[in-house]
Amino acid sequence: MTTPTILPSRNEDYGFFGTMTRCPERDRRSAEVWTLASRLIAEAIRADSEEEMIGIRDFLDSRMPGRCRWRSISKDDKFETRKGQ
Repeated sequence: MTTPTILPSRNEDYGFFGTMTRCPERDRRSAEVWTLASRLIAEAIRADSEEEMIGIRDFLDSRMPGRCRWRSISKDDKFETRKGQ
């Protein structure tokens, strides 16, 4: 398997990159976390083509990863995240 080229975000305001940038508890730069996430996804799906890497970038750039909240996943209040925690 060849090492795929990690593609940069094309949507730094939203999606995964934007969410990481706004996260107050992160301990790494957004670009580092983006690279790590892209690499781990590529390894998990055994991506070895540019087309697959474009798919990974487009998935991470989509609004879904940034909009996903426990509250929207579960109606059980014990899983709801709270502001300030």
